Amino acid sequence: MKRFLPAFALMTNLFVRQAALAQGPTYVAVVIYHVTNVGQAPIESSVLAYRIPSSNRYQEIVETLTDPAPKETVQDSEGQTLAMADLGPLAVGQTKAVRIFCRVRCKAATLASANEKDGFPSLRDEEKAAYLADAPPFGVSEVRDTARDVCARASSSMGKAKAIFDYITETFEYDLRDHLDPAPAVIRRKLGSCSELAFAFVALCRAAGVPARVVTSFRNREGATPSVDWVGHRWAEFYAEDVGWVPVDPTNQINSFGKKSYWGRQDPEFIALVDDGSAEVASPRWEAMLAFYRPADSKMATKRFAVWRLSHNADKERTFFEEGCRALRAEKVEDRIAAVEGWQRSREPLRGVMALEAAFDSSAAVRRQAAKALAGADDPTLTLPMLKLHEQESDESVKAALIQGVRSLLRVRNDKHREIALANVIKSRLDSAVPLVAELAADPSVDVRWRIAATLYRLGDKPAVNDAYATLLDDPEEMVRFQAAKQWSRLGSWKAAERLVKYLASPDPRRRTSALEALRRRAGTDFGFKPLGSPDSQANQAARERWDRWVRQRGQQ
Repeated sequence: MKRFLPAFALMTNLFVRQAALAQGPTYVAVVIYHVTNVGQAPIESSVLAYRIPSSNRYQEIVETLTDPAPKETVQDSEGQTLAMADLGPLAVGQTKAVRIFCRVRCKAATLASANEKDGFPSLRDEEKAAYLADAPPFGVSEVRDTARDVCARASSSMGKAKAIFDYITETFEYDLRDHLDPAPAVIRRKLGSCSELAFAFVALCRAAGVPARVVTSFRNREGATPSVDWVGHRWAEFYAEDVGWVPVDPTNQINSFGKKSYWGRQDPEFIALVDDGSAEVASPRWEAMLAFYRPADSKMATKRFAVWRLSHNADKERTFFEEGCRALRAEKVEDRIAAVEGWQRSREPLRGVMALEAAFDSSAAVRRQAAKALAGADDPTLTLPMLKLHEQESDESVKAALIQGVRSLLRVRNDKHREIALANVIKSRLDSAVPLVAELAADPSVDVRWRIAATLYRLGDKPAVNDAYATLLDDPEEMVRFQAAKQWSRLGSWKAAERLVKYLASPDPRRRTSALEALRRRAGTDFGFKPLGSPDSQANQAARERWDRWVRQRGQQ
């Protein structure tokens, strides 16, 4: 186990000062690592290495419980536990899991005052070298010229980091797909997932001589509403001599531009792992690592996700978790089915966690029962993993049960839950999501229809998508019609473009500006239209005529 230990100890106080906070609610976050034998032969033995979180600037860990219990553990210099679990043999296609039950209070991390230096000693030389190192996925040597240009007017670590943060958040775009390309490629295209934007920030900081690292987390995406985080979230930290480690989140800043600053702060909705500077593991993250397995040519796939619930009764939740884990390992199929049926009738907050785990069972009968239990688990975010499971499922009866379960979650009476369920269906970007979303184009909730109009284009230029947008373009609500015109235009619809031209005459300058931006994306020009000027001015009337001719001519080609 010693080879997993970091090569050095970090400083004893790495915390950015936090504002005095009232004690927040306690959540149960069950983090799950899956290992599946995707080869053609049985695996004789396997050992999984994974991390267990500790309290830090982003969270207070009240309690952890791991199933199965680790066979060996060691702490890194951030207080995070590196654990080893003996998974034993895996049959072909079999999935085994390590589950971490965490009771956690999330914290808001904030930037310390620059004159409060006590408690923030300088990094030692070997520590500084670790956080300036050129290693995948950073490619520091390839981005030095960019870092030099971006930081040309800055001299301090704080100034350089701020210049890099502004450069990324003002010129890059967020890509919803969870890609993991190296920083140089991300910087060239100025488009990236949350992980890629964090990689880019760290790479540019290190190239500018500012120590930096990545933070990996699971996110409580719905607050008190039950939720599943299937993808996780990453941001970055840099080290400033007069402050310590400072959190920065380029992704949240881009997504919330103009509303809230994510420079030197992070929201209280995460359970995070922090890079401990180990030479062996460049960026500790919520990933399972196969430490040992036999035979050596075995093929395995790993997944990870987290399920969040508001904690109400620690003893009952702990007991339910322990009993549920034992039930999932029951030898007889009928015993596992009986357990899932029990969860289906239960009102325990963690019933959705266990039902989701049963959906990975080796028996199709158990998986089919799990799909029914998931539909009644009162968790709208389950639509995303259910569609992912549908994509991988081979049994037609289970596939049908999963789709029916998703449809049920999209039809619950709670408008907010339908909206959340819909957002997660669209987030899947799967073909199976298209007919499910198209069915909601006439949903009674304006918010749901607006959400469809705003995000449906992400499912691509497909007949059902276009039919749904055609319906939304004639919606009773103006806000839905406008959103449909703007987003359908992204798919090349000239009918939507014609409607956008009409919005150039809107009395609302914000609507005129938004319509012009969407049209400019298509044409590459604004034809002289001034959205902040009077729409009835002679110049703007002439510009609207030019827009109208351009759209009609292009639409007829």
